[in-house]
Amino acid sequence: MLPTTFRPDAILECLLDNEVRFIVIGGLAAFAQGAGWPTQDADIVVDCAEGNLRRLLIALSELEAEYDTLHRPPICPNWKLLSGSTGPQLFRTKYGRLDVLKEPDGETYGSLSEDAVAAELHGSIVRCASIDALLRMKRSANRPKDRAGIDALLKRREAQGDDSEKSRTGLTRQSTSRRATATRGPLRAPRGPQPSLRTNPVTGWVPRGSMTVRAAHSCVRLAGCPGESAACVRVCGMRSP
Repeated sequence: MLPTTFRPDAILECLLDNEVRFIVIGGLAAFAQGAGWPTQDADIVVDCAEGNLRRLLIALSELEAEYDTLHRPPICPNWKLLSGSTGPQLFRTKYGRLDVLKEPDGETYGSLSEDAVAAELHGSIVRCASIDALLRMKRSANRPKDRAGIDALLKRREAQGDDSEKSRTGLTRQSTSRRATATRGPLRAPRGPQPSLRTNPVTGWVPRGSMTVRAAHSCVRLAGCPGESAACVRVCGMRSP
């Protein structure tokens, strides 16, 4: 069974519908993080807990999976084959190639989970191996075809570092601006008679535009304001007594 098109969206959707715990690696994981390269298979690392492998077996059945071998008739996955091997298990499905791995290049589902990222991939939110984890696996495999992938991942990691630095710089500037505003000295009280405000004799609160403020001697104070905030100064022109 050789499908005419590769549909990673349908493969991922089937795995998610069956609540399989997995982490996407390889080209799809790199693509989800802006560093992809052409790929015609979906590579995943699965949690090897028994319950998860049984859910995976159900998903493989729905995908009409067969082992990608020349054996005839084709070999379909079963519990013994799926649970008994730690090596890669490569499948043909009705939506294209699916490679299921347990310990790729020294990694496991647990180790990849430590810094896995949630990313949108072909319409589904899935967990993907981080750029650093993808680099570790590429370097460990060290095949000629991995070198271009390593270069793409390094460029993407550098770009991520630049984005993070810009984000931190922006946050620092915002924080500095807020501190400068909060530490300005008190405004001087306006000279001359203060405007009269009609105060509720029971609550002491008076309406002022869309805000509710309170009369406190010569200070009109915001609801809940202790009299020391910048908002109070802006409204009443002086700090409350």
